[in-house]
Parts: sequence; structure tokens; C-alpha cells
Amino acid sequence: MKTFKNAIDKAADLCGSQRGLAERLGVKEQQISAAKLGKQPLNKERIAVLGCLLDTDPAELWELQEIANLPRRNPFLHAASAMLSAFLCVILSVGGNDAKADAYGANCISERSGIVHIVGK
Repeated sequence: MKTFKNAIDKAADLCGSQRGLAERLGVKEQQISAAKLGKQPLNKERIAVLGCLLDTDPAELWELQEIANLPRRNPFLHAASAMLSAFLCVILSVGGNDAKADAYGANCISERSGIVHIVGK
């Protein structure tokens, strides 16, 4: 198996459909779809049943599932998103049009400070 999505698709084919796989694993069809997209993991008992169904080592399936769930579980991704949001709030809340233009790197003349900003030359 290359990905957890491939494993789910192969198991669904063996069971006739994704609904059949869900019945075989004792879960709702929506949980199979969520697991396939890396949004909700299957527990170890269901991974073991999936392993038997596919004649694959459950540990390999567990690893594939963990890889599929990485984007959802990545704490650095969430921290970066929060930092970017905070940065944009600060930039957008700076008073005065000239300050906003400076922050965006625009060519402008700030009448308040008398400084000429030329970008790109």
C-alpha cells in the first residue's frame, strides 16, 4: 500500500462498496470517508480488522494512517497560522495611510516624516 487512501479504496472494493466496508468495520460510512481523507483516525481494533481484510500488517496500516493525519495534527502548522494572523492584525491596525503603504512596501512619500521611500530600484 502506498497511502491510507489506497488501503481504504482496496478494502472498499473487496467489500463491494465503502458502505460495505463501514458495516464490516462496525462504523458509519462517514467515518470511513473521514479516515480516508485524514480527518478522523480509525482505532486500533478497526485497523486490525482492516489488516486482516487486506492481508496486510496492521502496523503498516497504522503508519499509513498516521501519515494521512499529519496535516491535521501538525502543531507547527497551527502555530504558524496563529502567528500570521497576529502579524496581519498588527500590520492592518497601524494608523495612517502612509504607514499602511510603508508596511506593504509601496512607493510613497510620508509627509509626516519627510522620508522618501523608493522600493525596487
